[in-house]
Amino acid sequence: MIETAASERTRYARHMSDFAKSLEAARQAVTLAGQVTNQVQASLDKLREITKDDKSPVTVADFASQAVIAALLTDKIGPIKLVAEEASDFLRAPGHEAHLDAVVAAVQTVLPEFDRDRTLEAI
Repeated sequence: MIETAASERTRYARHMSDFAKSLEAARQAVTLAGQVTNQVQASLDKLREITKDDKSPVTVADFASQAVIAALLTDKIGPIKLVAEEASDFLRAPGHEAHLDAVVAAVQTVLPEFDRDRTLEAI
């Protein structure tokens, strides 16, 4: 009975440690994503909104914040399954280089090491 209680406490402590790690990663990801969206909003002279093929609007901040959140969570807690609204297909398509460059520039405000490939992979 004592071993069972100790084993249960160990499992609980490990679970709480994993939870705390995930919570901190989420806090950092949201903080950085907020910084990205603020940066995009402050750049009124830059391309900010895109109309997708289905005529729905998406902003540079949408793509960039999604990339930051996905990248940071993956880095901090390992591979994740992320259900997200945007896909990188639009940014990969010919003729959308300016949009991609704007997204990469926004991501680089908080993750300067990110290039086109890393940004697209995160999205």
